[in-house]
Amino acid sequence: MGYVCVECGVSVPLIVRDYGGGDKNIHLCICEQCHQICDKYVEYEPFLLFLDLMLFKQQVYRHVLYNRSTPFSLKTVWRMFLVLVMLDMNVKAYLLDCQRGIHVQTSNASAVHDSAPTFYFSLALGSKQQLLSGFRLSQYSLHLILMSFLENLFCVLTMAIFIFWDPWKHQWLHHHQKDKEGAHCWKVEFWVQFIGTWCLSCFGKIIALLSVIWEYHWTVFHVMGGIVFCANILALGLFLEKRTDENASIRMTSVRQRTVEAAVIVTSGLVARALVQLLLCWLGNPIVFYVLV
Repeated sequence: MGYVCVECGVSVPLIVRDYGGGDKNIHLCICEQCHQICDKYVEYEPFLLFLDLMLFKQQVYRHVLYNRSTPFSLKTVWRMFLVLVMLDMNVKAYLLDCQRGIHVQTSNASAVHDSAPTFYFSLALGSKQQLLSGFRLSQYSLHLILMSFLENLFCVLTMAIFIFWDPWKHQWLHHHQKDKEGAHCWKVEFWVQFIGTWCLSCFGKIIALLSVIWEYHWTVFHVMGGIVFCANILALGLFLEKRTDENASIRMTSVRQRTVEAAVIVTSGLVARALVQLLLCWLGNPIVFYVLV
């Protein structure tokens, strides 16, 4: 899709100019539009990039989305998606263990409470009881993994359908097609990059890993969900932005409009996650989680 200036989002031919003779003769290019360095993040270490991602800096998002030497591959995106599924499963396991932030159907409440194992069960149990607890634990782990997988899958599919529908007539697909040769190539790459962008912006779910170490109130996951929601809007808005040479006032209006549109798309994904939970509940799943992350 070409290089962009991370400061203003305008397309640029180069971000680094190599004069030969090794790394000492490599210079960062200056953007002709904003007169800033096109991409200062080419010199940053991955850990510093991650810190700026956590600070919601749109410059580092542009660097990761457009200026990396290798775009997201299908294998990388698939791995990122599975990591998100496991993080969601960890949240559900914690809520189920502390019996907070969940709703259990009345008819199945006692059965679930009696059969659901604690996820930190004691090793002092007898061998038969320990084996039974381990079996139930594996059952509920697979159950939670399946729930998390379906929620994330339908969340991505709903956002993809929204983008394909294009209610604002921005021709997002056509916009990304212009830099590619062949219809099949750009279609596959567009959706792979879209899912990779969404997975990357869900970095806030890493907070869920802390529940293994510390016990904190279940409403903390609402804070985590808010972080993920804001990051999704920022990343998706930058992914769908048009790189034009418009003046500053027009660009500011475009940014506000793009943010609202991205928020609508991300919200549609959250609605899909909630509907999946309700559908599973209607099909017989006794547990509904109050946290949408």
